[in-house]
Amino acid sequence: MGHVFAFVALGGRVLRDCNARADTMVAMPNVVVFDFQEPRQKLMAWFLADSGIPCERVETLDDALDALSARPPLLIVNSTADPEEITEVVKTVRMAADWDLRILVLHDGRHREDETPIPADLCLHDVRDVDTLLEVVRAALADDVPAAEPHEAAAEVAGD
Repeated sequence: MGHVFAFVALGGRVLRDCNARADTMVAMPNVVVFDFQEPRQKLMAWFLADSGIPCERVETLDDALDALSARPPLLIVNSTADPEEITEVVKTVRMAADWDLRILVLHDGRHREDETPIPADLCLHDVRDVDTLLEVVRAALADDVPAAEPHEAAAEVAGD
């Protein structure tokens, strides 16, 4: 039975069994895309993967926590759910993550004055230009995120 080693290549992690053929290497995701309830941006995981960013798409909190056991650098919560529900999901993930996990929340922006702020690193409401999404994701992966309120941080990264 072979040993499993992790290699870092182009910012992504690759797992390879020593006894496996070279063509059986599997790219580990840099990004977990959690389509919580109804996603805000359809086909996001497909777009990111097509743009060269290894990602894994999940649809439940249990699956998200399982995917996060690989310790990816970024979680995207993609949802049209109520901000309070998104806040609870992000709090749960933050408590489970014992590494510097960046969290980007893409939601519809229905905020109330009395709501608890979403404890994310970056928040986007509307992505009319998918290149903006890609720019924000790449900044998060490069750990180039301003120390600001999540909406302001995303706007600064996107140049808005």
